[in-house]
Amino acid sequence: MGKINLLSVDVYTTILDFKGGDVHHEVFADGRPVPGEYSEEHKTHTYYEDLVLKDTPLMQEVRTAIEEKTSQILSQEYKVSAMWGLVLQKGESVEPHSHKSNSHLNPHEYFSIAYYPTATFSDAQLVFGVPYANSQETVTRIQPTAGMLVIFPSYLTHWTTRQMSNTRVVLSANVEPVEPQASTDQDWSAYDLN
Repeated sequence: MGKINLLSVDVYTTILDFKGGDVHHEVFADGRPVPGEYSEEHKTHTYYEDLVLKDTPLMQEVRTAIEEKTSQILSQEYKVSAMWGLVLQKGESVEPHSHKSNSHLNPHEYFSIAYYPTATFSDAQLVFGVPYANSQETVTRIQPTAGMLVIFPSYLTHWTTRQMSNTRVVLSANVEPVEPQASTDQDWSAYDLN
């Protein structure tokens, strides 16, 4: 008897060692709303709860730590391409979405992160959904803990449960390989007319 796994998506969790209260305060107090809902310049939509972060020494340290930890775990050098804050008040949640981009030649190389500088057992869970066969879906929930860094493929659909305590702060980012693969995932050489 044989067994073949057709669907495997890895999500990584680890810890970043920062004074969580400092990061929490900087995101909560100093983050400003993203202007508008649609960016003509970037041709992207934003969500009402996203916050633009100030470029402070602490945020630079967090960015560097995210790049180092992601590169270590994924065994390839990664850099942060975008970073923002998110604050959920009691009763709020984040709707299902992904960070997939049509410009990613090899989508499996691009990742997103969620960093929880502070968290309690009643904070909203991060939820991932993986649909397959047009009829089923695997749903996985992650309960944030203080200092937790979650690394997941950017194409993965994710959302949160409802925030049941006062305030939940998360720092989110997209990371990309410093040297992405130059070739596509598929081999089209059989179709070459030469």
